[in-house]
Amino acid sequence: MNKSFNAGVLAAAVSLSAFAAPAFAFEPASVFNDNMVLQRDEPLVFWGRGEPGEKFQLSFAGTTKKVKVGRNGTWRTKLKPLKAGGPYQLKLADGNNTSTVSNIMLGDVWLCSGQSNMAFRIKDATGDLPWEGKDAPERIRIMTVERDYDAAPEKELAKKAQWQPATTTNLAEFSAVCAYLGEEMEKTLDVPIGLINSSWGGSQIEAWISAKELKEVGGFDNDLKLLSTFVDDPKQAQQQYADQWQDWWQHQTQPWKTPLTQTWFDVPEPASWRTWKGFEDFNGLVWYRNNFSLTEAEAKLGGRLSIGGIDEVDLTWLNGQIVGTEFGWGTERTYDVEPGVLKAGENLLMINITSTYGDGGLVGPADHIALTLSDGKRIPLGEGWRASRVPESYGYSRNAPWQSINGLSGLYNSMIAPLKGLHIRGAAWYQGESNTGRAGEYAGLMQALIHNWRDDFGKNLPFIVIQLPGYGNPSASSAAESDWAQLRQGQWQAVANDKNAGLVITIDQGNPADIHPKNKSIVGKRTADVALALMGEKEAITNGIYPVKAEAKDGDVVVMFDPADETLQVKGSSQLNYVELCADSCKRVNATVRGGELHVALSQMTNATRVRYCWADAPECHLYGQSGLPVSSFEIDIQP
Repeated sequence: MNKSFNAGVLAAAVSLSAFAAPAFAFEPASVFNDNMVLQRDEPLVFWGRGEPGEKFQLSFAGTTKKVKVGRNGTWRTKLKPLKAGGPYQLKLADGNNTSTVSNIMLGDVWLCSGQSNMAFRIKDATGDLPWEGKDAPERIRIMTVERDYDAAPEKELAKKAQWQPATTTNLAEFSAVCAYLGEEMEKTLDVPIGLINSSWGGSQIEAWISAKELKEVGGFDNDLKLLSTFVDDPKQAQQQYADQWQDWWQHQTQPWKTPLTQTWFDVPEPASWRTWKGFEDFNGLVWYRNNFSLTEAEAKLGGRLSIGGIDEVDLTWLNGQIVGTEFGWGTERTYDVEPGVLKAGENLLMINITSTYGDGGLVGPADHIALTLSDGKRIPLGEGWRASRVPESYGYSRNAPWQSINGLSGLYNSMIAPLKGLHIRGAAWYQGESNTGRAGEYAGLMQALIHNWRDDFGKNLPFIVIQLPGYGNPSASSAAESDWAQLRQGQWQAVANDKNAGLVITIDQGNPADIHPKNKSIVGKRTADVALALMGEKEAITNGIYPVKAEAKDGDVVVMFDPADETLQVKGSSQLNYVELCADSCKRVNATVRGGELHVALSQMTNATRVRYCWADAPECHLYGQSGLPVSSFEIDIQP
């Protein structure tokens, strides 16, 4: 869907409650296409669209069933489960029209999702290649869901995703972690494997959870109401969001109406602000302003305002009236300007831009920045910009809930909801980097997502959470707080008591200097180990080695772990580092390993109430079990 703010077009787009008009009298949904894999041993559900009242026969694997398109233009039917095998053909026919889907296999289907570390492609990875760099067996099929978002759930993939054979060419562009998972599953289970990658780099978890589920979580009522308004009336919702943003600002000035009196400087040309002196590492907010003059006749017109590429989020005002807000990494923005917004004489164009990572700002190019009046006259605005840096103490405002990766439910609506109806064997989730700023909320959100997707794909769906690897500050010499460690704790808490969920430990697979560690083979293989263990196909640890109890005993804090039969050992270091005792604050202490227990002398902090380990963004964790897995970040209360 076109993400530029055009109220009429967007209102029509988000208000669709059924499929778009079919190309023929009937056809299957777009997720059904050549080379796909359907889940073995589960009811086979087929659905699609057609002319209301149209009747046809659906044939698959020797079974034929009569189907009638409903009054809403959709149809749905179910066939009995089948064992692994194929290839099969799906055929829809009524004597005059025929639609077929060929080369379908029955096997296990896995859904891989999350942000950039799941989206990370094989061609960018290092280490051993899946299938030794050759074409995968013909029974391995892959599909990447194109990035898309919407304010309301969609019934169809707006951008048709194609199932493909897993050739080296196709695999090069596919999710590395998902591919390694599929390789191990096919080798172990000896069945066809279908891999669906539905990921978007930089996305927060809230974007992948339905509005209904977020309402159950709580704390999102205002934004969910705003999102609902956006579905029916995008312009009204945009104005309400702008009002709330302006209330948030509350700095006794209204720069969208009258420019700030603080320091302004000339912008030499539209480009990333990281090219400016003093902005080389800046993330935050910057105001931009420009002025232009109109005649009385021109001021009576409306038009289209193009502001070129913006990185990341803009709020754009003309003469104090909001005209648009969007998110994107360097994506160009064009907004409608209605009659009555412009005025004779000098006009003020103000843009507030937020960037949280990497490049930021009004990035151009200059010749794409202009106001085009409704009579066709074009007023260039690529020159004459001034900018003012917002003090970091102001912080960040909340995002518009209809934004793609930073909003609510948008990715679920377009990249998960259209898959509902497919049975899948399990889901693998690799995400969390974009939620570290709210790490304390993550466990509840993760549990909500799991519940949400099980409603869609099966109540006992195996769900594998891949832990955040180490990235950023090692905090090697002293105790420090860590959002990354807290989020890892939340990931474990989300699955710890769920017999159908598991955690893949990756604390030893990170890179302090690279948020995208390139060796994905170990991560993918560990994901397969957890998946196979949850399926009862392999003996493996499914939730990592985590503490179940810490008690004060004979002058020590004794930490006990699950699995209880794991013998612990220090590897790669002469001593165990990153152990801390905490009360009002925390400090690093010495500890010893005794069998499967960690012992910490309480004399090092007599009033300690908690013990924690590897509590840093990118720690070097030297405590391992005999299984080969490292003990990861944890914090646990001390029982008297």
